[in-house]
Amino acid sequence: MSAPKPVHPFDACSRLVLASWVLASGSALAQGRPSPASPDDPAVIAAFVRADLNGDGQLSRDEVQRLPAAAEQFDRLDTDGNQTLSREEFLKGIQG
Repeated sequence: MSAPKPVHPFDACSRLVLASWVLASGSALAQGRPSPASPDDPAVIAAFVRADLNGDGQLSRDEVQRLPAAAEQFDRLDTDGNQTLSREEFLKGIQG
C-alpha cells in the first residue's frame, strides 16, 4: 500500500473554509436563519485572490483547482460559459 499523497496547506485551508460554509449554511437553514457565507466575507474574497495566480480577476479551470470544492462545481458556477470564473460568479456561487 502506498503512502497517502500529502495535502498542500492551501488545499487543506480551502477545504476547511468551504466545508465550514456548507456546514454553517445547513445549520442556518435548519434554524430558519440566512446563511453566514457572504460575498463580503474576507475569507471568501481572500480565497478567490489566492487562487487567482495571474491576478487577472478571473479563475481559469487550472487556477480553480486550488479550491477543490469550487473546482467540482466549475461548470455550474461558470454562468456565462467563458471557461473562467469571475469574482462575481464565484461569489454568487457560494451563496447558493
